Amino acid sequence: MKLNLLIYGIPFQIECSDSTLLKKLRLDFSSFLDSQTKNTIPPALIHVEITPSIPGVIPELTANRLSNNSVTFETSTHQYNDYYGDVLVIEEKKTGTTRIYGTSLDRIHEVLYLYLLSKSGKRLELQGLHKIHAMGIASKNTAILVMMPMKGGKSTLLWNILERNPDYQLLSDDSPLISRSGKALAFPLRLGFETLSEKMKEKIPEEFLYEIKRKHYGTKHLISAAYFQNRIAKNEFKKLILITGKRTLKPEPEIYRISKPALFLELLKHFVIGMGLPMILEHFFQAGLRDLGRRIFILSSRVLSAFSLLCRGEPYEILLSPSIKRNAALLDEFLQGKVK
Repeated sequence: MKLNLLIYGIPFQIECSDSTLLKKLRLDFSSFLDSQTKNTIPPALIHVEITPSIPGVIPELTANRLSNNSVTFETSTHQYNDYYGDVLVIEEKKTGTTRIYGTSLDRIHEVLYLYLLSKSGKRLELQGLHKIHAMGIASKNTAILVMMPMKGGKSTLLWNILERNPDYQLLSDDSPLISRSGKALAFPLRLGFETLSEKMKEKIPEEFLYEIKRKHYGTKHLISAAYFQNRIAKNEFKKLILITGKRTLKPEPEIYRISKPALFLELLKHFVIGMGLPMILEHFFQAGLRDLGRRIFILSSRVLSAFSLLCRGEPYEILLSPSIKRNAALLDEFLQGKVK
């Protein structure tokens, strides 16, 4: 069985005999499903196999990189990423064809999802489209990006603001795209929650709900972006409101304007460095001077985009209270006054 994706013009074809894995990937990338009727670029082929044990196909090599996730081995023709016996990813450098072996569906799903984001993300970066670690919505001709760290409450705030006001459009749960000129574009993926409220379970049709059991971070409950398919923003946005969010124990949330230098410090973390963005660095980086040159180009492009954002965006900070509803109400009220 096959699944074709087209992520902003970048095609992938995943082959796998497990229908459950492909179903979850369709929900993950519901906005990027491709029929191949209009795609003339050959896709990057990814062959996936769930096996009782990982095949011993790595040559006798010295490790190039080690991380908490995996060990990376490289030759002039291949890159091998061994996820400590759970998953093995073998990529042919010349063709881009990839083979992925794994012992469990959840672990393969976790790695493959991040692999697709990493490989497509790098190609988008080389084209001048960069991801920012932020919750993104749009209203009329304005994009609103709220930057918060991992587990800062972006998904919960996003869900509540979309539920509160049906006029808002979805850009992304945690990674909208920013062009080199500082314009915002949608990058809609699944929404993830530690838990789902009973109200959410009652409201959302079962076909859009699923979960993933992550190795290091536990179970995450997911809502496919297909649930919001009629509310996904289609345009690029020149006008921007940029908000940095911080959690507090204050009973009432606050929002106020901040300086451009203060905003730039946040952009360094959430955009230029990209702390918290969903990707696997071992699939973003490769050995060699050629890839080093690409990384320098990407960093330079991100810095240029950050200055463009700084010029375009109105900078604010929101101090979030423990009350989710009050946070959403304040943000909605603020945006109603700003977006005309």
